[in-house]
Amino acid sequence: ARVVRQGEAVTILAYGTMVHVCASVVEDAGVDAE
Repeated sequence: ARVVRQGEAVTILAYGTMVHVCASVVEDAGVDAE
């Protein structure tokens, strides 16, 4: 496992293509997610 982005509000677990999709959504939403 690897941490793609540090955050404190929520932890999102994903694999494969969804890692990039989740990272994009988190960035757009401005959520402090790990």
